[in-house]
Amino acid sequence: MKENRLTLEPTPGRIIDFGGGRREEQPASLEMFRIGQLAEPSGMTPDTLRYYARHRLLPTTPRTSGGLRMYPAATTLVRLRFIKQAQVLGLSLDEIREVLRHLDRGGRSHCGRVRELLVAKLQELDARLMELREFRRPLQGYIQQCNEGLRRHGGEPCPVTAELH
Repeated sequence: MKENRLTLEPTPGRIIDFGGGRREEQPASLEMFRIGQLAEPSGMTPDTLRYYARHRLLPTTPRTSGGLRMYPAATTLVRLRFIKQAQVLGLSLDEIREVLRHLDRGGRSHCGRVRELLVAKLQELDARLMELREFRRPLQGYIQQCNEGLRRHGGEPCPVTAELH
């Protein structure tokens, strides 16, 4: 089973070719992208990214003279990857926003609150798993009733739907 980990690892720099054989590594963190430019490398739609920006999952950035927001490419892509990983692990956008807020403040002092949030999420998951196990029992019984009804080949209605009427 693949291990899912929440990480904010740095993205490597990018090689810029200035022509005439002069090449220089440009730190990716210096590149600025519009929402539309972030969409493809993040695997998200521009509408999703705008939604994240409106709901404060992305840092607020100043607007250009043309009214566009420009985001630091490397750090924003890392943040978007983090959001996707956190969603896969079952965190809601509100929970992700809280984790990111603590991350933005920096340091280990907020680690306790992040841990509390993750422990609560794990408890929610455990409770949901118990509910699903309980839900599974009647479903197995219904399947058994259907199997028995199908073996009879009669014109009788399905025992499960007959029971529900």
